[in-house]
Amino acid sequence: MYTFDWALFPKAESFLKTELDKFLSMNNSAAALVNEVEQKTSTRIFGWVDHLAVPSDKVDADDLFKLGFQ
Repeated sequence: MYTFDWALFPKAESFLKTELDKFLSMNNSAAALVNEVEQKTSTRIFGWVDHLAVPSDKVDADDLFKLGFQ
């Protein structure tokens, strides 16, 4: 049986958490929902996030590649 070895990318994770935090700091409704979800489920919202859309003028494609994104 083939077992896939999931690599860890701590710098990419940090980047994504920072982008999520930026979004939440600008959106009070989303931040309130996050607080409620985290209190009621004892989970962190980062684990719930499927994807983030970051405007292309806010991030460089080469920087994303260096973080491990393809």
